[in-house]
Amino acid sequence: MISKKAEIIENLSRDIHFTNSAREGWEIILRNLNPNSKILLPSYIGITEREGSGIFDPVVKIGVDYDFYLLNDDLSLSISEIKRQLEKQEYDLILLVHYFGFKLKNVNSIINLCKQYNVITVEDCAHLYNYNLYDFSKVGLNSDFIFYSLHKNFPLNDGGAFIQNNLNLKRPNVSTIKLKSNISFKISKYDSIAIAKKRIENFIYLENLLVGIPCLRSLKKIGSEDIPNSYPIIVENGLREKLYFWLLDNNMTVIALYYRLISPLNKKEFKSMKAISDSILNLPVHQDITKSDLFNLTEKIKEFYEK
Repeated sequence: MISKKAEIIENLSRDIHFTNSAREGWEIILRNLNPNSKILLPSYIGITEREGSGIFDPVVKIGVDYDFYLLNDDLSLSISEIKRQLEKQEYDLILLVHYFGFKLKNVNSIINLCKQYNVITVEDCAHLYNYNLYDFSKVGLNSDFIFYSLHKNFPLNDGGAFIQNNLNLKRPNVSTIKLKSNISFKISKYDSIAIAKKRIENFIYLENLLVGIPCLRSLKKIGSEDIPNSYPIIVENGLREKLYFWLLDNNMTVIALYYRLISPLNKKEFKSMKAISDSILNLPVHQDITKSDLFNLTEKIKEFYEK
């Protein structure tokens, strides 16, 4: 029988659950694992006194066993490193992080590799919001789970979401979610495509302004499917702290994401990650930032190196 309107609820829908934070979604996914599971985490995970660690705190809270896989010096992934870890056949889940809104370029190859070893794949898109922007960026469509941080991408005080792509896996228990606000309604007011385009435009403009400034280098280059959350730079010669406070003193708000790593990463084998955390600075490129803001910011950075 031909119906006069659409009636199949599941048709062309996605299994999305709104949460109060990305951290809450990640914790719910972890609680879905079988007892005695072991997971693989990336070797660049930060922590702060005020906020703790969005990635690591849920792992410790639940008591999941874990190991770390090595990242390249630009926080990209090596397929050979992931394969080396998977060949141990010890792991049930791997977390893949799209740092600062930049897609892991070989993420789909790694996901396919994980499928061969029956390892659940979870993509951390806290910095890369692309839900319903799949013509723009297809990140997250091939993994088993994906989670987002909405308040890091929209002017909200809270908000997250996670999606289960692989419905053959056990469904997580979402009964514990008690939303503080109607998040889906709040984000529906915003033009997500325009926001993504503005962030990319700001990134490219800032990239051109930073050319020629000594002792700075960009950690990431913009590519297809990237939606930058910030502009990460490496401040060389141990000057990150001085530049950071110089900018703050001049009313230029910047941040240093993952400026301190969780204690299990304070080992010699992760020294390249420690080097990044000691020198990283994240410049703003969000949708409220104007070209004038970026020009003034770079002028202050130049002034710092000239004084």
